[in-house]
Amino acid sequence: MRAPPDDDHGPITRRALVTLVAAVALGGVVGMVLTSGDDNGQVRTRMSLERTVGSTGASELVAYIRAEGGDGPLGTGDRLRLECRDSAGRVVFRTSRTLEDDLGAAAPHMHVQVPARLLTGLRTCRGAGRGLALKAIMPPVRS
Repeated sequence: MRAPPDDDHGPITRRALVTLVAAVALGGVVGMVLTSGDDNGQVRTRMSLERTVGSTGASELVAYIRAEGGDGPLGTGDRLRLECRDSAGRVVFRTSRTLEDDLGAAAPHMHVQVPARLLTGLRTCRGAGRGLALKAIMPPVRS
């Protein structure tokens, strides 16, 4: 009886090796999906603000809610409470609106009509909804 050469490990060993490689590859894909997000495996949710002119010609504030690393806890159809302050820290307005998703919009968002003189003076806004507390700084007014 002759021993098999060193490089022939038989069909069972090859099958086990292929199964092991497939399991490791699949586990890597599943691991990437389950741990996407920040260092703690959590989704990062951010609010950003934009001054704009709405379809009616009125000045508007648009608050966008963006989730990085997966689906965020706030999405289209959820309510967002928004409170905005001026540079002196005074509350300029408060509102609560449903987030919408216009065709082609970057993220779920809300439109708030704000008189131009108030919109120019806004400095920060805080948003809250579904257990989240968010804060954003208004971008500077462009001349």
